[in-house]
Amino acid sequence: MATIKELKTEINNYLFPNIDEFRIGEEVEYQINGIWIDQLKDNYFFNESLLMVQTIEATILKSEKPILIITLIQELMDTRLIQLKNWKSISLPEYLVNYHRIAINENPINIEGKSLSKIKIITEESLLKTKAQDSLFKLLSFKNMVIGDGIHQNEDFVNIKLLYHINELIDNAEKIQKLMNEIIQAHTDYGLFRFEDYFKTFYSENVNKVQVDLKLKDLAYFFHFVSETKLFVMHPDKRKNKKMLTEFFEKNLMYTDGKGNPKHFKKFFKEISDVTTEDKKFQEKFVDDLRFKLEQFKSINLLNLSRDILQ
Repeated sequence: MATIKELKTEINNYLFPNIDEFRIGEEVEYQINGIWIDQLKDNYFFNESLLMVQTIEATILKSEKPILIITLIQELMDTRLIQLKNWKSISLPEYLVNYHRIAINENPINIEGKSLSKIKIITEESLLKTKAQDSLFKLLSFKNMVIGDGIHQNEDFVNIKLLYHINELIDNAEKIQKLMNEIIQAHTDYGLFRFEDYFKTFYSENVNKVQVDLKLKDLAYFFHFVSETKLFVMHPDKRKNKKMLTEFFEKNLMYTDGKGNPKHFKKFFKEISDVTTEDKKFQEKFVDDLRFKLEQFKSINLLNLSRDILQ
């Protein structure tokens, strides 16, 4: 749980991502929060938004004046979204200077870990054969929208890519804004003081992930279990398999907190690493719990289950 001051800082960090502009001769490349935009995944701001909502939830549920905090968040969201949406009406340089945290660097090659030579650049040509099921289709649709609406038609493609990710931030921030508005409206109309159901509805509507009935630490043990026993295999090479499994867990799974609620997590590496240094008794307890679930499964009549599925 964050304090109100810490929560406000986290919300501002979420709403004001750091943008770095790198100028190499006549060319320009961008980073958002230290990530090259060509490496930024489509679900980046979606994941950031889920983490933001969880922080908000944890803070207000333990606050004596939750509605005041929600009102503060709503005001921050309303003001910032008006600013963010100005990209449609003013030039990109003016928009970035006036409404974003932006730093300009004219010698990126000498910055450790930021060499452009390692980046796979997404070009306009790479979009030519994009189909609806392809990962780049959303970017193609955004580019066509910008051109079709006569917005920023003279912008270079790299600037269109930057605006695409900013628009992703806007779309996801609007979901948080909508949640805050719904809670405030319910409080105004009905005097509502319990907000848990609104957050559960938000997660069910926006999160397309599997909730695993394990705490985060136990989920880390489960990761090692399926990896070391080769129960889950995504690549024959052991090191690559672990890396791919880590990404799979982060992208597709949620853990369960002490109250039985689904929780989203951003990075899994720390948890995976931490359990390797724990006392052996914690690993043994995980195995015992897993063995208990397997024993329960032995008593289940799968024939009855198949009948239920068919009905």
